[in-house]
Parts: sequence; structure tokens; C-alpha cells
Amino acid sequence: MKKPHTENSEQLYPSLAFRFHDKTFVLKNVTDEDIQPIKDAIEKVVSQLPEQKKEVEEDFISLDDAFVDLLEKVGGEPAYRKAALIIKSCRTEYRISQKKLAELLGTEQSYISKMERAKIPVGKRSAQKLSKIFNKSYKIFMTDLP
Repeated sequence: MKKPHTENSEQLYPSLAFRFHDKTFVLKNVTDEDIQPIKDAIEKVVSQLPEQKKEVEEDFISLDDAFVDLLEKVGGEPAYRKAALIIKSCRTEYRISQKKLAELLGTEQSYISKMERAKIPVGKRSAQKLSKIFNKSYKIFMTDLP
């Protein structure tokens, strides 16, 4: 029989999720006592971060430089690259194939492929449809035209 909840009883979490090394872990029906070792481990790691950051800071490049490098790898027309990368990123995040996205847009898979390779611009109508599918502003899908 379950004990009734009182002010002195521990907090019970029906579900607690956290990510570690690109994996999601879910703990069910845990108490503060159960998760204290996790909290302690996190505090230990966080307390060591400043020293670690100093040691590896030289190996990092700026986010802007990384984004420019990533856009160059897309290929295609420079003005279409940002939209191409965003479409592919959203499609990957939502785990939708090019074929499925084409069905949702009412077009052919080859059209999606051309947009993702920055071979064709993304028009306003396509951007609006993409915004509804991915629940984002249509403006992020628009091609940067000079």
C-alpha cells in the first residue's frame, strides 16, 4: 500500500529525462534521494569546466566560421545555401524522408533534393508550406536573394 503524501515526504518524480552523449535517459518514479548521485556528478563536472575550457579553447573555431564552412559544403548557388541547410536540418530533426516531405508539400522528391542541394530557390509558397510542416516561421526557409 502506498504511503500518503505528507510535507515531510520526499518529492516523487513520475518521470525524469536527461540527455548525455546524444542519448536520452528516462528515469521513472524517482525520488530526490534517487537522483542525488546524478546531481552530485553534474556538479562535479560543472565545477571542473573552467579549467577544461582553458585547455581546449584553442581548438575551437567561432560559430560564425563553422556556419560559413557548413554553408560552403552544401554547394549549389551561394544565395540558396542557407535555406537549403535549414530545410535539410528540419527534415532530419523531424525524421522525414525527402519522399515524405515531397508528399506533404504536394511535389516531387526531386524538387526537395534540388532545394536541399541549393540548386533552386525556395519560393514564398513553398516556404509557407514548410513553415506549417515544421512549425517555424516561413521567413527562415526563404532564399536569400541579392
